Amino acid sequence: MAESKTKKSNSILKRQRQTIKHNLRNKDIRSALRTDLKKFSAKLSDKVEAKDISYIHSVIDKARTKGILKKNSASRKKAIAAAAYAKHSQPKQPDTSTKSS
Repeated sequence: MAESKTKKSNSILKRQRQTIKHNLRNKDIRSALRTDLKKFSAKLSDKVEAKDISYIHSVIDKARTKGILKKNSASRKKAIAAAAYAKHSQPKQPDTSTKSS
């Protein structure tokens, strides 16, 4: 008896092509997100502007809408970025508490 190989249907081949495309797109978006987050955290020590935090929020939201991040992960990353921005954007005030001896 001769072995018969089954031919892959066109729908299977199309799904494989789509999966490869989607994986590459997701990888690019995830990589860009990580890069932007690292740049933002490195910029915190210098000078951070309000446009920086809004840019980070938009990048995280884009990753969320594309399905790269889940809802709570996106919220957590935005909250961490906002807290870091708030901590580093406030000018340092001298300690005004007086010690009475």
